[in-house]
Amino acid sequence: MLDATDQTYFFMLAFRDKAVLGTLMYTGIRRGELLALNTNAVDFQACPLTVKNGKGGMGRVIPLCEELMELLRDWLEPRPECEHDGVFTTRSGQPLGKHGLQDAFQRAKKAASIEREGITIHSLRHTFASLLLQNGADLVSLQRLLGHSSLDTTAIYLYVQMDGLREAVKKHPLAGR
Repeated sequence: MLDATDQTYFFMLAFRDKAVLGTLMYTGIRRGELLALNTNAVDFQACPLTVKNGKGGMGRVIPLCEELMELLRDWLEPRPECEHDGVFTTRSGQPLGKHGLQDAFQRAKKAASIEREGITIHSLRHTFASLLLQNGADLVSLQRLLGHSSLDTTAIYLYVQMDGLREAVKKHPLAGR
């Protein structure tokens, strides 16, 4: 049986893990960018997330949706007091590291019964990009959100599977006549 301290820890851990995974899914930021986020990077009034040192030293501002803002608020309330301003911490208040992030991801995969090989933290970035493109985002906006210096890098997300091509052909105005 868990004592009160253990229960508090698991409660706090659940909020942190949801905020971590939500941040990755709703923003498409890289693992290193997530681990480097400081509390001043989240503006709860104007709702942007500021990534200061992305890949290649590039920074960017990413608008946040209300769902992610709620996850972050839910985490930051029980977040342990610490001597740093990192958004995500361990139980003891140390900055969350690569191993802690990987552990959180593995717990989420297990809870979701995901057993397929090749699903990684970086897969969440690809999912973010693919979902935006599938729902009408333009490539230049996606480039800016992902922090790509070249549009060619972003263009890899334009790969369309054969099922998508079949559906597109079915929409031809002369098809089925």
